[in-house]
Amino acid sequence: MIEAFKPGVFVKYKIPDGAIVKILRYEKEGWYIVEYEGLEWLAHENDLELYKPFIPEFQDSLGDG
Repeated sequence: MIEAFKPGVFVKYKIPDGAIVKILRYEKEGWYIVEYEGLEWLAHENDLELYKPFIPEFQDSLGDG
């Protein structure tokens, strides 16, 4: 189990098309139940990566330095 992958966290599901899914729960041996478009999917942690959305307002507040 990857510590950052917790229920409610949004991740990128690399299969089939890089969809953004929400982790519902950890099953076992690296498998998670994720939600996509109202459906539950079984996904392996090797096919998931943390999703970091680009938020222009936040980036602007960082400034150049």
